[in-house]
Amino acid sequence: MPTKFEEIYGRAVFRFTDYSFLSTCTDVKEAVLEKYLLSSIVDFQHSCRVDLNDYDLEKEQFNIELDNEIVEILSLGIAFHWLNAQAMNRQ
Repeated sequence: MPTKFEEIYGRAVFRFTDYSFLSTCTDVKEAVLEKYLLSSIVDFQHSCRVDLNDYDLEKEQFNIELDNEIVEILSLGIAFHWLNAQAMNRQ
């Protein structure tokens, strides 16, 4: 069963402390989260035991079922990239 990007986004957004991001237009919010997810995939793909490049951007899903540990790591990566962008914008 495929893993929807939305499941990973939900876990990542839970970590954000600036909830104003949630009121952003849905299309913009998902586009931003997708870019952070793609960065997280690059960060984690070499040490992951499954092929993280097996995804479909149109269907917004991984074509494989990711376990909770991998979903958690990818969501942490999204939160990291979001936080990094926030910190860089404040300088």
